[in-house]
Formats: sequence, structure tokens, C-alpha cells
Amino acid sequence: MKKLISVFIAILTCWSIYAGDGKFDGYKGIIMYPLEYPNTDKEGNITSTTRDRYTIEEYICGRMTKMGMPCYTEDNLSEDFDEDYSQNQAAYLFLDLSHTAGNGDMLKVSISFYNCNHKNVYTVTKSVALNSSEFATFRGRLIAGIDLCIGDVKRELKKYAFDASKSPKPNYPKANISNKSCRAYLDSVKTDNIEGIYKAISSKYKLYIMKNEDFGYDVYYLGDKYLLWHEGDMKGKLEPTAVVDVYSGSWLPRVKSTPWDVFATYNEGFVTFTFGENNEEKYVKLYPNLNLSRKPNDKSTPKDPDKLKLAGTGSGFLMDNQGIIGTNNHVISDASAIKVIFTDGVEQIEYNAKVLLSDKENDVALLQITDTSYTGISTPYAFKTQADVGEDVFTIGFPLTSSMGENYKVTNGIISATTGIEDDVRNYQITVPIQPGNSGGALFNSKGYVVGLTTATLNEAYVKRKIENVNYAVKISYLLSLYQMLPKRGSLTENPTEIPELSNKVKTYKDFVCLIKVYK
Repeated sequence: MKKLISVFIAILTCWSIYAGDGKFDGYKGIIMYPLEYPNTDKEGNITSTTRDRYTIEEYICGRMTKMGMPCYTEDNLSEDFDEDYSQNQAAYLFLDLSHTAGNGDMLKVSISFYNCNHKNVYTVTKSVALNSSEFATFRGRLIAGIDLCIGDVKRELKKYAFDASKSPKPNYPKANISNKSCRAYLDSVKTDNIEGIYKAISSKYKLYIMKNEDFGYDVYYLGDKYLLWHEGDMKGKLEPTAVVDVYSGSWLPRVKSTPWDVFATYNEGFVTFTFGENNEEKYVKLYPNLNLSRKPNDKSTPKDPDKLKLAGTGSGFLMDNQGIIGTNNHVISDASAIKVIFTDGVEQIEYNAKVLLSDKENDVALLQITDTSYTGISTPYAFKTQADVGEDVFTIGFPLTSSMGENYKVTNGIISATTGIEDDVRNYQITVPIQPGNSGGALFNSKGYVVGLTTATLNEAYVKRKIENVNYAVKISYLLSLYQMLPKRGSLTENPTEIPELSNKVKTYKDFVCLIKVYK
């Protein structure tokens, strides 16, 4: 018994005299990440965010400051702090608070500290009973969890003393640039579309995008200091994708926390950076100037279809409620102008359209109806990325319009293989008869899902023998991947409308498929 008591006393003694292992000694202050809480609609889509919903940023920073480690939020960065931070960024930690939503019996609260290289220095997690009568509100329980976490942090800081020699060596790049030097460089070289100086439309940010030696692009902050940002700080890195003027990469948020994944889309002097589902920032190019004036015979000039020659036709279908249309890339490649024609009962309705994104390698493309008279409507069909061999499928398209007319045509069959020519995994082999002009049409299954796009027929000259009814469709997953790259898009139908007979399906779906006319 005496031995057990002695061990217990020894444990208590070690607990009481523990004063941390100096993990905080290389840091002189803390910057707290802003607490952003998502707001969602009835369908669970994030529509906006609320900053510091439970008003605890100031509480946490106050507690940390009283313990001898000055803590700052985005709202209280002083000039003195800013000057010191610009010279000693490695001497500051970032504090990240996270907690569960309060579902279940326990509320779990975590406080983590990260250094300038985004490496975790210390994390503590505590739990508080949600059914405890001791705390009347969720905020009260949250504060209780924070206090438990800070109790552990306080022990780590018991013998804290700042020692600059223990600060980490920054591994983030910084460029010695200015607005003047960037302009001089851009004047001296032939630039890619995305290279240049940009300004954010909704904030004070200015960016400089330049090509690097790895065939990608570096993004630097440019201009006057703004929050934690100083001229020459690296903001992100981008690399080209298979889609023209679409890039992917990493991006540092405004408080230089852990990098986010980002997609960037360039479009005639504008760059849109997209993070996650509903978070984006748009920038306009300031330099170099865009030469948007074109010669009359320049193919890049937007042209009036009525003054051009019809070069070909194809099929397409509505993707969402915003007038975005799916089709094959080979249908619209090199188009100077595009028209899409829908059938409303017996009447044809014609709209102008433009190419949003295209993927030549996988032969998919997205168009956007540009006429302001167009009113969006949700599709009665949905999208499914898997289909089985033997599954019944059909298409509604516009084949051989010059001889067969511009009314829609329906053909059906089955999926005969889940791979295409030479076992190409991007395609289905189908027995649905298709002709020139069917390209880009939706391949529907019997449940009301689009599973692919009708694309091609096996050429007899290719196999050097007579063949019958061997056709192919690009899997819908490749078009959906392209759709997800759009910075602005509508809503895809998740569950199709139940329609029993094929004839009834055709009567409904025909209003959502279109004839595509390409002019050059």
C-alpha cells in the first residue's frame, strides 16, 4: 500500500513541476486563424460563411496574451506588429481552433499551433459533456473546452522564454520584386495568357503571376502591405491541366495557414481562383494590356453566325439549370460561332452559345447559352458514372440533318462492353445505332440517368473487314470532371424523374436535347 501511495505522490509531483519542453521558446507571438462557420441552404449547399459565430476569438487571444504569449486576430494587427512580422515571420505561430458540431454526447475541442512552414508544433484536444447542466449554452460548453485546452498550454508556457535561435528556418520563397520590376520583365519577354499583374475585384490584393522553370507558374503578392502580406511573398503555385487556360495548384489563404487546393481559370484578362465548392476569388489583369482588337479576317474575332458558313452539326444536352450544355469536343473544335436549337413541342427555339471548357484528349466539351432570353430549368434526368454490360440504353440526337432533317431521332440498344477500341477505359461499346450528327448526344439508361455521350462508330477501314453496329460512347465521368472545373455552375439533378415507358421518356427528354450548329 505504501508503495502505491509513493508512486501516486511521485506522479503528482512530476505533474505539478512539469514546465514544458521549450517547444514554444522559438516564438514571440501567435496569430489566430479566423473562425469561419459555413451557412447552408435546405439542400446542404454552402451559401456563405459567418465569422466568429460564438465570439470566442478575442477570448482565446486574451487568455494567451495573459500567459505571456501575445496573440493577435486579423482585426487587431497593429503597425508595430506588422513591422516586426515583416522582418521576423518565422518567430510567429498560427493558432487553429476546431470543434465538433455538438452532435452526440460530447463536444470535442482542439487547439493546434503551426509554424511558418505549416508544421504542427503542438496540439491539445479536450472533451466536454454536452448534457452537463453546468453550462447553459453551447458557447458556455465551448469556452469550457477551450479552458481545458489552454490549461495544458499554460503548463507548456510555465518556463517560456523567447529565444530567436530556436525559431525555424523559413522554407517559403520570397521574391525581391516591385510593380516597376514586374512590368519591365513582362515587357522583355513573350508571355503566356495567364502571366501578368492582377488586382482582386473584392479586396486590396494585387498579384503577380509569372512562369517558372518547372513549366508551371508562381504567384506572388504585389503592392502595399496588407494584413500579413508583404510585397514579394509567395501566394501560390499553379500548373497547367489538360484543359486550355485551366490550372490547378496550391494557395495560401489570407492568414498564411495550411495551403488550400485551388483551381484557376483564365478568361480574356480575368482569373478566377476556386477553392472547394462555393469559395472563389476573381482578379482582373492590370498589365500587360490585352490586345482585344482583331483584324476582320482573324478567326479569334467573335462573329455573327448569319454571316458565316455552316461547317457541321452535332448533338448536345442540358447539364444543369443554368444553360450549360454537354457535347463532344470534336463537334465544336475550331468553331467561330455556335448555335443550339431546342424543340418546344413543334416549334424550334434557337440560341447563341459559346465554349466554356473543352478537353480534346477525352473528347468532351461544355457550352454556355449566351442569350439573355434563355430561362434555365432543371433537367428531369440525372447523371451516373457507372453502367453494366447488357444495360438498356438509348440516345436522342440529330444525325445527318442535311438529308434526314432537323427533327430529333431516337435509337436504342445495350451496353455491350465497358471499354472501347483496344480496351480504352474512357469509352463504352454500345449497340445503339448512331450516324454522323449523333456525336455529343446523351446516352440514357432505362432509369433516367445519363451514362455517356455518343461519340463514334468503328470504321471498317480501321479493322479491314465488314462490321455492323459497333459504336462507342464517352463515359459521363469525363464530362462531369470538366463540369466541376467551372468556377460558376448551376445545380445538377440528383434523382431523375420516374418515367415508365421509353416513349414517355422521349417525350420528356426531347425538350432538353439540342441540335448544335457550328459555323466557321
